[in-house]
Amino acid sequence: MPHPTKKTFNNYFAKIDANRDGQISKPEMADFARNFLVEAPVIRDEIKEAIMKTWYEYDKDKSGFLEKGECLRFLNEFITKRGRQ
Repeated sequence: MPHPTKKTFNNYFAKIDANRDGQISKPEMADFARNFLVEAPVIRDEIKEAIMKTWYEYDKDKSGFLEKGECLRFLNEFITKRGRQ
């Protein structure tokens, strides 16, 4: 699967960033997971655990938000891993 273009990334980022502050908060990420990852065969606690683990790994500046660069890194690695499956 190819990496997203900048335009595609910005479109998805804007969909997740509900309040349009240029950052993704934990509640926004949780909403994204509920809305877009529902086909994943995992239970709610596993999704929450995966989000928190991912959050701490990619929130490099520990701001409590994923800025665009951090989010892009997560998506690129996610797409790369998914393409190998």
